[in-house]
Amino acid sequence: CCGTSARRRAVQPDIDLQVAQLKQHYTSREVCYELTIKSILNAIWSLIYQQYTAQAATASTQGESKLIQRVKKALSFIYEHCGEPITLDEMAAACHTSKSEFCRLFKASMHQTPFDFLLHYRIQKSLPLLCSSDLSVTEIAGSVGFSGSSYYSEVFRKFMQCSPTEYRKNNSSVQPTM
Repeated sequence: CCGTSARRRAVQPDIDLQVAQLKQHYTSREVCYELTIKSILNAIWSLIYQQYTAQAATASTQGESKLIQRVKKALSFIYEHCGEPITLDEMAAACHTSKSEFCRLFKASMHQTPFDFLLHYRIQKSLPLLCSSDLSVTEIAGSVGFSGSSYYSEVFRKFMQCSPTEYRKNNSSVQPTM
């Protein structure tokens, strides 16, 4: 808002000067005055175009900034609440937007749906637990927000191409107790 008016005020004297020169050349009608007038008109159009593109760039940056802020709020909400059941309504509310708008902006910026992102994040959070703890798969599933170990195993296999037990066996730093 303020930057745009300042730019407009900075360009306006240039345009006013060009218009004054235009009037002077038109009234004096010196040799080739038509070409001079065309040149001045081109300069005015150039100033107007420069002002327009600067305003459009500012508006675009402000729009992108709002988009980025909303996505950051969504990600913060997901990171903070990933161990709990999360609904689409809650994610959208965290961004102060409707469910459909939330899904659209999230997909546009993250290139995946909010729930695909959430599931992938939960799986990533479970990997260190599988490798370095002696918690059961069911306990790990619950701690990262899955309602049950069978759904956790299904999603895990989808993302990791192996079961949680196989992953643990191949990547574990925990030694089995006898």
